[in-house]
Amino acid sequence: MSQRPVVNPDPLPHIRTVPTGNALEWVRIGVMLFKAYPLMWGVLFVLYFAIMQLLSLLGAVGSLFGALIAPVFAGGLMLGSQAIERKQALEINHLFAGFRAQKAQLVKLGFYYISALFAFSMIIAMSLDPATLEALPKGQQLTPQQVQDLSQPLLLLGLLVTPVLMAFWFAPALVAIDQLHPWQALLLSFKACIKNVLPLLFYSFLMGLFFVVILTLSQLFGPMMQNALLLVVIFLLLPLMMTSLYISYRDIFISAKDS
Repeated sequence: MSQRPVVNPDPLPHIRTVPTGNALEWVRIGVMLFKAYPLMWGVLFVLYFAIMQLLSLLGAVGSLFGALIAPVFAGGLMLGSQAIERKQALEINHLFAGFRAQKAQLVKLGFYYISALFAFSMIIAMSLDPATLEALPKGQQLTPQQVQDLSQPLLLLGLLVTPVLMAFWFAPALVAIDQLHPWQALLLSFKACIKNVLPLLFYSFLMGLFFVVILTLSQLFGPMMQNALLLVVIFLLLPLMMTSLYISYRDIFISAKDS
């Protein structure tokens, strides 16, 4: 008989409202977690992208499957960050840790995410005229009127996607670490983002600033520098985003066992 997924029977974690300046601490401590195993973090992300690239070779089915299991990998990386915080070693197995305990629950997160984006895409598609809808996938140049007509659907898409991103921001950590049901994790993540909108906006600004610097440098230098900057993104920025996200989760959520 297959093992049932573990769902935490304890009370839900408590959500703290933290100062805006805590975003700097998230990044600072995230750097410390990254510096403990910098090479392994790079290996984990290279392996993750290699898996996703192989799945993309299978076409739409592979890409869909990759989106379904992406939260499983995210949950595993959260567990890896937790291991470092507990003075344990970061290992390749952490990338797949989500498959061992909370696979079904994390895959549900992926399904909910895909379903939401599909629904929003259908709403946007129905609001576009047929000529614009046909030109976008082909990369054809749009007329000024089509560009103007596209602005309102894009604004609507942003308004629809933002609460979804808020709901999924902390959800993999809440499922993988706190063993919450996906719907519980989505609701708590959304509430946490609402209560901590300023520090999260500041954190997003800091992360975005890093990427703006990378993009600016890539435009100033040739293809060789662009390849080097891509390595910086994979081996530095993405791991830093993961470790600092974990620290923000630890700062905002207090486990019922600790309260």
